[in-house]
Amino acid sequence: MKKRLFKNLGKKPLVGIGPMSINCINSVIELSKKNKLPIMLIPSRRQIDYNAGYVGNLNTKKLSKLINKNKNIILCRDHGGPWQSELENSKKMFLSDAMKSSKKSFEYDIKSNFKILHLDPSIDIHNKLNIDQIIERIKELYEHCWYFAKKNKKDILFEIGTEEQNGLLNSFESFRYAFNEISKFCNFNKIIKPTFFVVQFGTKVMEDKNIGNFNKIENLRDLKRKNKEFLKINDFLIRNKIFTKIHNVDYLSDKHLHFLKKSKVGAINVAPEFGVVETRAFIKTLRDNNLNEILKEFLRLSYNSKKWQKWVINKNKISKFKCSELAGHYIFSSNDFKNLKKEANKYLLKKNIQLNEIMYSAVKNTVSRYLKIFN
Repeated sequence: MKKRLFKNLGKKPLVGIGPMSINCINSVIELSKKNKLPIMLIPSRRQIDYNAGYVGNLNTKKLSKLINKNKNIILCRDHGGPWQSELENSKKMFLSDAMKSSKKSFEYDIKSNFKILHLDPSIDIHNKLNIDQIIERIKELYEHCWYFAKKNKKDILFEIGTEEQNGLLNSFESFRYAFNEISKFCNFNKIIKPTFFVVQFGTKVMEDKNIGNFNKIENLRDLKRKNKEFLKINDFLIRNKIFTKIHNVDYLSDKHLHFLKKSKVGAINVAPEFGVVETRAFIKTLRDNNLNEILKEFLRLSYNSKKWQKWVINKNKISKFKCSELAGHYIFSSNDFKNLKKEANKYLLKKNIQLNEIMYSAVKNTVSRYLKIFN
C-alpha cells in the first residue's frame, strides 16, 4: 500500500483536500479518476466522524462507501484526538472519556479503510499542555490504533502533529526531541514510524486570506532566508525518511506554492477555501438572477449559525455579509438550505441555469489549481 500510493513522495507533494461539502468530495473523485492521480481526502472529526458531522449528513462508514473502490483517493483522518469533535466538547468530557471517544473514532476510521491517521491530542479543554504530555498521549493513541489495525488486518500509516500555531512544535530542537521520543517508542514496540510530521510554516487561515508570516514574504531570496528553521527541520525529517506535512495552505499565491514544492515537502492540506468558493458561487448566482429574497434568507441562516466566529480576525471590522460568506458551507446539509436551493432551482431551471453545476465547477476549478501546481 505504501509503495504504490507514495512512490513519488519527495518528488511530488501529495495534496490533501478537506471535504467541505458533497460537491467538494465529488470533485476529488472526478479529478482523481480523470487524472489517475492520488489525492488525500482529509475529513476532520467535526466534518465527518463515526456518529456525526456537518458535511452531507455523512458519517465515516458512508464516506468510505461513497469513495467506494477509487484506489487513487487516500482517505485520511485529519486532527484525530480528544476534544477534536463537538461530542467531546459539548459534554465537557474529562481526559479518560475523551480519549475513549477519540479511540472509538479511530477504530471506525480503520475499519472503514482510512489509510493515514493524524494523531493530534494537543487540545485539552481543562488544562494547558506541555510537549511531554502531548507525546505521551500520542503514544497511547499510536499503540491503540496500531494493534487495532493489526487485529483487523488493516494497513495504516501515521501523521504526527499538533494543533496549528500552538507553539509546541515550532523549533528544530522541539522537533528533534519529539522525533527521538516517538522513534524510541516505535522501535521498542516494533511499530512503524510516522510517515508525516506536521511542521508549522507560518501559514494561518483567517477569513478569506492567509495571514501567516510565510505569505507576507514577497521575493524568493527572502523566502529562503526567512525560512531557515523550517528548511532545517525539513532536511532533518527527510534524512530520517519522514515527510513534512504543511497545513493551512489555502489562499497562497502560485509563487509561495512553488516554493513549498521545491522544498520537497511531503504533502499539503487545503480546506476552508473550498467552502468559501462554493458559497460565493451560490450567492453570485442568486444575485445575478435577482433572487433577492432567497439570498436574504440564506445570508440570515448562515450568519445565525455563528460558524463564522472561529474565522474572524476582528468582529468589529467585518460585515454581516462577509460573515455569511465564511459560514455558508456549514449549512449546506441543513433542511433550510435544501429548501432554499429547491426554491431557487424552480426559477433558474426555466432559464436553463444549473445551480449545482455552477457550485460544483467553482469548487472543482479551485481544487484543480492546487493539483496542477503540485502534480
